[in-house]
Amino acid sequence: MEGLHARINGALESRKAKGALRKLRIPVSTACDFSSNDYLGFCTNYKYQQFVAKYITSHPRAPSSTGSTGSRLLSGHSRRVELFESTAATFHCAQTALLMNSGYDANLSLLSSVPGPQDAIIHDELIHASVHDGMRMSRARNNLFAFRHNDVRSMTANVRKAVSQHPGSVIVCVESVYSMDGDLAPLVDLLNSLCALEKQLSREMYLIVDEAHSGGLYGPNGAGLCVHHKIQNHPNLLARVVTHGKAFAAHGAVILGSATLKLYLVNYARPFIYSTALPPHSVAVLQAVYTFMKSLEAHKARRRVWSLVDHFYTYASTRLPSDCILHHKVKTPIEGIAIPGNTQCVRVANKLIKKGFDVYPIRSPTVPRGMERIRIIIHAHNTEGEIERLVTAIAQTLENEKARPKL
Repeated sequence: MEGLHARINGALESRKAKGALRKLRIPVSTACDFSSNDYLGFCTNYKYQQFVAKYITSHPRAPSSTGSTGSRLLSGHSRRVELFESTAATFHCAQTALLMNSGYDANLSLLSSVPGPQDAIIHDELIHASVHDGMRMSRARNNLFAFRHNDVRSMTANVRKAVSQHPGSVIVCVESVYSMDGDLAPLVDLLNSLCALEKQLSREMYLIVDEAHSGGLYGPNGAGLCVHHKIQNHPNLLARVVTHGKAFAAHGAVILGSATLKLYLVNYARPFIYSTALPPHSVAVLQAVYTFMKSLEAHKARRRVWSLVDHFYTYASTRLPSDCILHHKVKTPIEGIAIPGNTQCVRVANKLIKKGFDVYPIRSPTVPRGMERIRIIIHAHNTEGEIERLVTAIAQTLENEKARPKL
């Protein structure tokens, strides 16, 4: 029998042979940032940093402790957390909000605790890994159905199949903006279809939406794509997850839903129950962030992002091969340059890094084999000149790759 260390080394060697071995890399501080999730550029925005610092120190309940001292069900709960959850619920037009330590914890909590053994989970084939992990932990882990990406017909077919095999409720999971492809889920069409199917099949149908990459960018003040579409109160919308480590430039996440759902999660969501709560300072930062999101500075940052996204599309469409740009029906700040093959994708990314651009190769198995790409994030802190230099560097690198001798 193979020993533990031999098995660990073998797994690493196998991944290395496939060009998929991951390593930690410290971003170069002087490089042009096209990789972080700091969409609005708040992490490097002096006005934002000054606002947060002033807000926290001037608050009547300024945090004095460095730690929360326990889980939320023990000593980690506070009036500050309750105030923030009320603020977040109002901001996102939800009945309630439950603060979680991360988006991963939020999805793990929802999917591992809510579906029962007779329920079925229907998910987009490109759903985030945290949802997959939550589904694997759920009591419905043997009742999983994947539908073709953003395909309402495929979703409908899988719902019908699930209903024929399982007597419980149907829960559909999607992302509002997909983290690797950058395209938008057809949320309105999905909900309309679920509503019609619910009546036809006499079965409860619900939608869970991960808004990690739409929170802060879409909707009034960045309330999210569901609010943008005015579907936040749809009876078939079970829950939304909004994370704070991206456009909100902080840490944590909230699960948005009914008061009953919140109480259920407090009682049954193991990641929530058994995790030490976020420290008071983190909660105070979140309170400040949500206030700043309504400011003129934040409004300008959102407009700046969309202006730069337009500039990227206009400039890249005339300088890059059309088959290498992962096009969307709707423009988003997440762009993809297709570089099939892990080895070539890493090689191209490394060349761009050497030219002063902070980008990352997205390799299989993170994305399907043959769909490897350089993921590009457009931020409010980028400039038109940086985008033009990046596109030019990509075009030159791809041209050099074509001329590279085949081994």
